[in-house]
Amino acid sequence: MSEGFAQFPIAGRVVAETLESLAGPGDIWEVSAIETLTSADDVLLGDLWRRVVAGDRVFATREICSALVRADQVITLYARLIGKDNVHFYIDDGIAASDDGIQEGR
Repeated sequence: MSEGFAQFPIAGRVVAETLESLAGPGDIWEVSAIETLTSADDVLLGDLWRRVVAGDRVFATREICSALVRADQVITLYARLIGKDNVHFYIDDGIAASDDGIQEGR
């Protein structure tokens, strides 16, 4: 996992860089949960959240990442790379989990 996950809060830029390292820009992710914080209103982040809540949960890497880089903090993100069952990404309550266990940035 990226060194940025050892820092608290987990910045959207770090999450976007990680997703981009795991998949190509057109690869598709299923996002079942997302919660972010930002210091200013952001249309892309708001639209992404609204779509996930409404049940539209399939996004290209570039679409997710272009929104996430705007987040000051990613609190929750559950994402699975479609077609590669062993590639999933979880952040819950500001803690990133990987196959290596859990790293907490506090």
